[in-house]
Amino acid sequence: MTKRARTFLGITFAIMGVNWGLCLLCCLGLELDMDQYVILRVPFLLGGFSPTIASWVICHREGMTFREWNRWVFAWKQPWWAYGIVLALAAVYLVPLCLVSGYEAGYPWFLVPVMLFPMLIGGGLEEPGWRGVLLPELEKKWSFWTSTLIVAVIWWLWHFPLFLMPGAGQYGESYLAFGVSVLGLTLALALLREKSGGVFLCVVFHSLINALSGSFIVGDDILGHALSAALLFLAVLLLQKIWPNKEETP
Repeated sequence: MTKRARTFLGITFAIMGVNWGLCLLCCLGLELDMDQYVILRVPFLLGGFSPTIASWVICHREGMTFREWNRWVFAWKQPWWAYGIVLALAAVYLVPLCLVSGYEAGYPWFLVPVMLFPMLIGGGLEEPGWRGVLLPELEKKWSFWTSTLIVAVIWWLWHFPLFLMPGAGQYGESYLAFGVSVLGLTLALALLREKSGGVFLCVVFHSLINALSGSFIVGDDILGHALSAALLFLAVLLLQKIWPNKEETP
């Protein structure tokens, strides 16, 4: 693992550990309710932004200005059909989950586009870290598939405190089923990073998945999560062959 990757992970997990550790202490140790004590949302959000902050710190140390970093993250000029692939991958992820694991209705499905912007904050902006910094660094030593698997495990472990934290969206859900889904999602996100040459499609896909998850609240049946991950794997295999690579940035 390169020094850049180790630095990214060190910053990310330090920020996450301090902030989500404080949330866990207050919620579990002091039995404070995050919904009642809104101030706790500050360390909660800071912990969620840990990969984003780490990405910015590393890029800034290498000479990138904040404006340049923003232009890199939000490089939205992609072929129209690339956005179609994002939608298709989201469907491949969600439909098997709903059919096999079942789901409960959350907010109305037609609000999903409206929720995309809030989900930038609620997950999408992790991508400059995981797929913008960590994945390319791992690929300097390992293959696409091995690097993707390593990111999946790290990403899964990073989420663990949320499953212990009352008030977090993941609280009370199956951590194992989530891990299986993370594997499939990580494959899709790695493909989007590789083929687009940037992270914006990853940001959109991550935000879309989180927005859909608020409308279609799927069950914990691991079979559905496994089927979803398997179909995403097959979709990635197909797209690897028919979607040409774009020059990477930065």
